[in-house]
Amino acid sequence: VVNPALQWLLVRKPIDKGFAPYIAPLRFLFPDIIPESRIRRVNTSQLEFNRTATWKEPTFETMGVGTKAQCRHYNRLKLDDIYGPEARDSKTARIKTLQWFDELQPFLVTPKTDGFDLVGTRYDHEDVYAHAMDTFGEKLPRYIRSVVEFNPDTQRYDPIFPEMFTLESLEELKKNQKIWTSNYLNAPDFRE
Repeated sequence: VVNPALQWLLVRKPIDKGFAPYIAPLRFLFPDIIPESRIRRVNTSQLEFNRTATWKEPTFETMGVGTKAQCRHYNRLKLDDIYGPEARDSKTARIKTLQWFDELQPFLVTPKTDGFDLVGTRYDHEDVYAHAMDTFGEKLPRYIRSVVEFNPDTQRYDPIFPEMFTLESLEELKKNQKIWTSNYLNAPDFRE
């Protein structure tokens, strides 16, 4: 359950339809939390729960990577897929993404207790995820998983989702090393 008093920023690249598709079902399930649009901010980029205090920021807000938002403050930043092929293939786009990421700290209400979650695909060794690991060191929790993992019973690397991937289908995917190492191994080692 989310505390309605907190403010969350959800960041994606690319930005999708925001909250619009979810408002009606959420309002049906949680009528005491999800207000009518005319009472609180409820639109494609903002969702404000019923709460006792008033803040400039809604409970949830979305923005795309690179968006400049002056004087906005949140308790939690959810950063999802903020680095993609464009940044991988363009030094200029990569630098802009890294600079934008470095400018997110002032968005936190209380940096000592507030923070961010960073989720995404590793595209190269200079990506925003490597940058975050270098910047925050051991303070940044990591969960990195590959589509294959070593199975001590079979003594080979087996798919973690055998119902979705067979060893044969993975062999096909390996033909494109750029995609294989980033999207499937989450261990990029390919750069043109």
